[in-house]
Amino acid sequence: LDHPEIMQQCVRDVEEGKDLIDEECKKLGCRMLPSVTNFVFVQLPAAWDAQKIVKALEARDVWIKGPFKGVPVDGLIRITVGPREQMAAFMKHFKEVTERDS
Repeated sequence: LDHPEIMQQCVRDVEEGKDLIDEECKKLGCRMLPSVTNFVFVQLPAAWDAQKIVKALEARDVWIKGPFKGVPVDGLIRITVGPREQMAAFMKHFKEVTERDS
């Protein structure tokens, strides 16, 4: 790499984004699984309709993957992580659609 400082900043941004997702998910009763990647899996409360949440986010042009079927990812959603500011914008939409679903 010619510019390791760029890669290091990207890693810091993703770690800060994951911290925000984890904090906000806990407040909502969700659980973010540990991750060493630029994405996280989130387990939603059993009473929530994950498919409905994913579709509601898509209607807002917010794209995540899931819910998945089969062990070990059954019912999980996958969120690609970016900088804290992007994740704050994502969590705003996520909170709004989950408030309607829960």
